[in-house]
Amino acid sequence: MARRVVLFAVLFLLNLPWLFTAFGMDQSWGLRGSEGPKPNSALGAEAPASAVHRWVEHFEANFWPRALLIRLRNQVQWTLFRKVHTQRVLVGPTDYLFERSYLEAARGDDLLDLDTLAARAHQLEEWQRESGSRFLVVLAPGKGSFVDPRHWPLEFQGEVATRPNGNYEAWRELLAESDRIELLDLWQQAAAQRTSDYTWFPKNGIHWSQFAITHATHALVERIPGLSLELGDTLETAPFGTDEDIEESLNLMLDLPDLPAYQQQRVWVASEPEQTPPPRVLVIGDSYAWGPVREGLLAHSAPGSEFWYYNRQLYGPQVEEPGKLLQWHYGWRQRSHFLSTLGQFDLVIWLATDANLKTFPFQPVFLD
Repeated sequence: MARRVVLFAVLFLLNLPWLFTAFGMDQSWGLRGSEGPKPNSALGAEAPASAVHRWVEHFEANFWPRALLIRLRNQVQWTLFRKVHTQRVLVGPTDYLFERSYLEAARGDDLLDLDTLAARAHQLEEWQRESGSRFLVVLAPGKGSFVDPRHWPLEFQGEVATRPNGNYEAWRELLAESDRIELLDLWQQAAAQRTSDYTWFPKNGIHWSQFAITHATHALVERIPGLSLELGDTLETAPFGTDEDIEESLNLMLDLPDLPAYQQQRVWVASEPEQTPPPRVLVIGDSYAWGPVREGLLAHSAPGSEFWYYNRQLYGPQVEEPGKLLQWHYGWRQRSHFLSTLGQFDLVIWLATDANLKTFPFQPVFLD
């Protein structure tokens, strides 16, 4: 009798994960980033899959212990071999985590010729003139250009054949010469913080640290009449927010050692009725732009303020359909439609980090 009970208990435990999967129970330790579920990833552009194929793919993507097993595998391979399973993430000799594109930009491996950049700068000036909106271009360093090269992966520590940070240097010169486009160079502010106790770029993150996001937002607000952000005390804290965004995508079981993290206290100050009202602001940029947006930049701007991710998708705290493609939301069919939309904003902030300067200014997509 006892053996039968043990047998039934073992069978029940072995089938428990499948029962949890069948009933759609949430995984207790979900995955993040590139290791997350990819429903129908194997189907490609083929004909519709059979019901059996769809059923198998569903269970493969939602198998209840899947996250735990993947995290266990990732942890073992990280501990033994420093191997990661996240696309384009590299590990330096001191265990700093990087994304490849930021290292390529720091070395100048993605360098564009000056004629191409000059033509793009001229296009940006034409967009500003025809839209009638104020343009502010923010140039920000990526992690590769800021962190000491001794932390870089060994494959990037060799001789640099081109100009380090070449795209940034060229854009800075072109924009400094422009009499239409305003420039905010956050490289200088980041360099001032390099030797302080604060970490502008965290060891285990790719974006600005949460401390740096507050300072970058403050630098932006100083250029925007009608908005006011006051800084307070600096507090030591455990890493939070963007401080561990690459590490989270590694999907390990154990937390990685971090550098000291800090939080900059801040408070948004409302404008008095007799003062300049907040402007309607548009932010165009990549994932770095999420920092100021989540810090409250658009929430405290005038109604209708938006964030355009790479000039492709619509986001922001005042947006009803976040993630919607811009060409469908606005119905853009030609250049004039795009410029007319830009003209609806008092200020257009173009936020460009060194790794995306090879595609800057980000081209809109039209329906036709």
